[in-house]
Amino acid sequence: GTAAVWTAAVLPGLRGCAVKIRDRKENGKKRGAEKGSFLFPLEGEAELLKVLTWSANEPGGEPLCPELPRFVDYFQDGKREYLVMEYLRGVTLGAYLRGGNVCPEEDILKLSIGLCGFLEKLHRHVPPILYLDLAPDNILLTPSGGFRITDLGAAAAWHWREKLAETILYGTPGYAAPEQYHGQPGPASDIYSLGILIHLLCSSEKTDSQHPSKCQHMLKDIVSTCTQKDPAQRYPDSLTLKRKLQAVLSDIR
Repeated sequence: GTAAVWTAAVLPGLRGCAVKIRDRKENGKKRGAEKGSFLFPLEGEAELLKVLTWSANEPGGEPLCPELPRFVDYFQDGKREYLVMEYLRGVTLGAYLRGGNVCPEEDILKLSIGLCGFLEKLHRHVPPILYLDLAPDNILLTPSGGFRITDLGAAAAWHWREKLAETILYGTPGYAAPEQYHGQPGPASDIYSLGILIHLLCSSEKTDSQHPSKCQHMLKDIVSTCTQKDPAQRYPDSLTLKRKLQAVLSDIR
């Protein structure tokens, strides 16, 4: 919502890339900040993307978070900043659902378990990295049946909040946890968003509401715990949530 994304080719090999472009606002610089001590929004996203995927650009390197697009480059001109990333193919979960498609119970569980694994990696980082924008339009369903995460902007906005040249709002209304609106997010905020996402996916499945399945009963309890208003009442971490989901998946197979 704050930047445009284009496809591009890197010459001479014509390697496909995605380029995120954003207008640069010099007047957003924080007062008293020393020259060079602040970051523009895409610059902050680029720095965080480097941390999480840079090793993938090295021979034999494995990224910390393969779910994210690999960082390629970052640069500025007089008016704009540019973040160059790996080009990803697929359709967003949001577009998939808006197309009238439904997600079978097993697919819901597999995707949710995978998202827990992604959050685990971020939350284990020192200091913890919060994603803060787990919404359908930021999840790409790939042709191979997996998923990728397409946007790290909200995570970067919070991670570099003391260094950003601008004040950035982060989170998608309806998915952001209540504490995010008060500037007090934590790992439990991502668990809240995942709970809302699971609820949405379950709602997409056209089943008889008078006779819900065993899986639906179990997921209803999980969603209820994930979306408690008090963060302390949610699952303590994404690993605990992942194990709950894995138990449901084993039970319905």
